[in-house]
Amino acid sequence: MHEGHRARLWGKIKNRDGLYEHEILEALLFNCCPRKDLNGVAHNLIDAFGSIEGALGADGDELCGVNGVGKNMAEYLVCLGLCLKNATDGDSFATLRNTEDFRNFVRARSCGRDVVELYFLDKDMRVKRVHSFPFPKAEENHCADELVRVLFAFKPDSVYAARFKPCGGCLPTSADDACAETIKAAGAFGGIKLNDYGIVDANGNFYSYFMTDRIYALREE
Repeated sequence: MHEGHRARLWGKIKNRDGLYEHEILEALLFNCCPRKDLNGVAHNLIDAFGSIEGALGADGDELCGVNGVGKNMAEYLVCLGLCLKNATDGDSFATLRNTEDFRNFVRARSCGRDVVELYFLDKDMRVKRVHSFPFPKAEENHCADELVRVLFAFKPDSVYAARFKPCGGCLPTSADDACAETIKAAGAFGGIKLNDYGIVDANGNFYSYFMTDRIYALREE
């Protein structure tokens, strides 16, 4: 019975066919309680908070006070509410207005792998998307075609690039220069400025191409 009900509900969602708010919430709860009848719980949440927005904005204790809602479901709804808030709240995006902002941002993101991350900024210098790829070795192709495709797909106003270097310190190598030049050239092809290329080592030490004027020496091939 549950499988048939869920299939019918997904069909309504797919076709946007006369959906009620409690049905949308019920389908959402399938993810945290795959084997439980959730129709009554969804009704209880709407009754308690007035809407999906109210349920997703409630805190854990409030949610646990609703009949049928346990700790795991409450934590799921709280986390989902925070995700949606961050996705729609422009103030939640990191803003990289200068080298200090850039340095602090990449230090917080240090991942222990030898990768390059591109931070796509809007005109207000807010990070709207992150694209990462393995750091290319000196003898390898530097993914110019892929970078052009990604930059043109998302059309940022400008870009910051950071290499996370798990060993060997933060000083740049010829491979860093080649990678930075490829990023700069790919952006220049579409009028997208490379603001800086930074390197972060395992100890959080940071090297900025912009602060050392190295960014201006990069070729645009």
